[in-house]
Amino acid sequence: MRKLAVILAFGAIVMSQALADEAELERLNAARERWQSVQGGDYRYGYQRQCECYRDGPPVAIVTVRGGRVEDAYYRRSDREVPAGEENLDLYSTIDELFDRLVRAIGNDAAVGVEYHATEGYPTSVLIDYDTAFAGDEIEYRLTELEIL
Repeated sequence: MRKLAVILAFGAIVMSQALADEAELERLNAARERWQSVQGGDYRYGYQRQCECYRDGPPVAIVTVRGGRVEDAYYRRSDREVPAGEENLDLYSTIDELFDRLVRAIGNDAAVGVEYHATEGYPTSVLIDYDTAFAGDEIEYRLTELEIL
């Protein structure tokens, strides 16, 4: 009898997670539709990657996207701009790629917390934790600005 109770409890947990993932994917798809309806393909956005590795706080990365691909990126510090360099552009994402990363994280049962712009749909705050039992693997972004070009 106890074995059956454990099996039923585990099944309930799995079903609960599946329903939560489905609800999160529905929110994501609705936000992505809003984003695709307002962006014309070319835009510039800024974000900060939250990390304790920045002594003076994280810099703002400014990413320019044209024709669906990252064309330029630089870091803005209070006193200067530092180019990312063409050889590093593949380290930066388009907003569509951020949506794709969220879909993969949800599919991999990561803990995902995300907020979307109410009217334009792009993610404004992203937290992905691939293993909640392990500290330091979290990915956290805050989008700070968006300009349609």
